Amino acid sequence: EAYPFTRIQYALNEAASGDTVLVATGTYFENIVWPETSDLKLIGENRENTIIDGDSLGRVIYMNVEIEIDMNTEIRGFTVSNGYFNNLGGGIYLYDVSPTLSDLLITGNSSGTDGGGIYLSVSNAAISNLIISNNSANQGGGLFTTSGSPSFDNIMLSGNTAWQGGGLFCQGSSPTFDNLTVIGN
Repeated sequence: EAYPFTRIQYALNEAASGDTVLVATGTYFENIVWPETSDLKLIGENRENTIIDGDSLGRVIYMNVEIEIDMNTEIRGFTVSNGYFNNLGGGIYLYDVSPTLSDLLITGNSSGTDGGGIYLSVSNAAISNLIISNNSANQGGGLFTTSGSPSFDNIMLSGNTAWQGGGLFCQGSSPTFDNLTVIGN
């Protein structure tokens, strides 16, 4: 049964384990905090026209929960933009969770420290088909990973800026990369 919601956060908060939240084309000004629910799928219509905009008020997506989040939890088909946080992770923040992220455009996010576009710590996330562009941070303008073994497939890092690691910065982690393009960072 489908229930219409006006905000993505409301839909996620009401969803149960195994549910799929489908998001129609549009711009959603939100700073999403992932609920204590596993196996959720957050699916946008497409990454070009389904935009989650953090409005420079905080991280766009924050995922740090007390339950196990594995690759059965999925975020797909969005632009994640205009996130800002003065510490770790401007666009997407993942700590001790390992979801599947695919078909995303991560752009125009910033962090005062690490991971302007995406910050991953203690994460074995499966990440594919991403464009990470025009993000900024002190370290890892596009992507920062530490303490984990995430996998990256078909990733483009372009136009990101940082004092160290404009495109990406890996610290104490063992990521795997397949088809990685790093250009103009």
